Amino acid sequence: MLFLRRRFFTAKMEEGDDALSHINKIKTLVEQLDGVGASVSEDDLV
Repeated sequence: MLFLRRRFFTAKMEEGDDALSHINKIKTLVEQLDGVGASVSEDDLV
């Protein structure tokens, strides 16, 4: 769980990535965190 939280909070859009792929990457991390019982607050998503 700590590994996933670290990945979520340090995720950034890489040069050359498009916005949709970045959003999908963040959504996947949120779903994985939810799956292990570590929900992400609305404030963290902004």
